[in-house]
Amino acid sequence: MLVTVSSLAQGIEVVRQWWIAGKTTQGVPKQQGSFPPEISPSSATDIVAIRLWMAAGSDHECVEWLTDPDRLKGYLDAFQKPDASLWPLHAVFVKRNGDEVKANVLQESGNDQRETFLSYLQGSAMGPANQASSCLDWRMLVKEEGNDLLVGEAALPAIIQGLRATEEQWRRQQEQKRQGHPRVSSEKDITDICLVHKSNTRQWIADPDTLNKQMKALMSTVPVSRNLSHAIFLKREGRTLVMNVTNEKQTHQQPNVILKYLEADPQ
Repeated sequence: MLVTVSSLAQGIEVVRQWWIAGKTTQGVPKQQGSFPPEISPSSATDIVAIRLWMAAGSDHECVEWLTDPDRLKGYLDAFQKPDASLWPLHAVFVKRNGDEVKANVLQESGNDQRETFLSYLQGSAMGPANQASSCLDWRMLVKEEGNDLLVGEAALPAIIQGLRATEEQWRRQQEQKRQGHPRVSSEKDITDICLVHKSNTRQWIADPDTLNKQMKALMSTVPVSRNLSHAIFLKREGRTLVMNVTNEKQTHQQPNVILKYLEADPQ
């Protein structure tokens, strides 16, 4: 859809506030007036990344994958300067279920689809698509192989969303340990991830910093992302999940198998 710079900036700010709320209100009751009433804190889990194409000067373009509210704020400030050296060209808002909201920036305000754009962003966490996806059992989307493996497939954005959710889980565990809070290990915990590339090289990951670095590599360039063959998720107990990378887009009704696997009891 077509939007002006100001409309795009407003949409980015909405997402930034969701992300901030997601980081600061986990397990903390929402304070009255701390959030616009039409925005639900749970929406912070819907838009998980923004890919932003920008013009830098008159003859150069750059692309950034953004998943951090502070970095988003830096770009918002840069776009709104009178003598801005960076100018947004278009953006892709990636949802947790693999869907995307695409926005192209207008040079003039005549065909601005601001209301439609914002409604897509703000309604994504509560719309019919997500209601339908909750009715589809994720286990119908995987095959059982022997007693130890579940095998499924997903597009790269959905794989990255699963990796990001695991990173967040690991960072929460690190923070609890740092603060000296006692924590009983859960059978649901992901203990290891293995990224397998088409060259058959494997990388085992068991800490959030390494995982974050690998996610950035996957999101940075198309050739690198095409080299990923599958991702393996190991829980403390129960079956291992193997997700093969596919080029097919995830449907509205299809839940993210990895996210459902993270939440599920060992099987």
